[in-house]
Amino acid sequence: MKLVAINAEDLIKLKLERFQRQDPEDIMAIIDSTGFSYNQFKGFVQEMLPTYIGNTNSVILSAREVVERKYSDCFEDFKRFFPFK
Repeated sequence: MKLVAINAEDLIKLKLERFQRQDPEDIMAIIDSTGFSYNQFKGFVQEMLPTYIGNTNSVILSAREVVERKYSDCFEDFKRFFPFK
C-alpha cells in the first residue's frame, strides 16, 4: 500500500477552491500550525489564479474572508492586489 500526503500549501489552495462551511476555520488552523505569513498566503492565491478553471472571483472572495479574519491589518492591501474582475 502506498500512502500519499498533501502538503499544507496545496491543502489551503484546495480549501479555497471548495470553500465549504468548515473550510475557513480549517485554513486558519493550517496557517496557525505552519506559521504561514500574510505574504506567503497572498503568494498561494497569486499562484493559483492563472490556472484556476472557473470564476476567479469566487477564489478571491474566499481568500478575502480568510485575510479579513486572520490578517485583518493586511485586508486593504489584499483588496488592492486582488480586485474583482
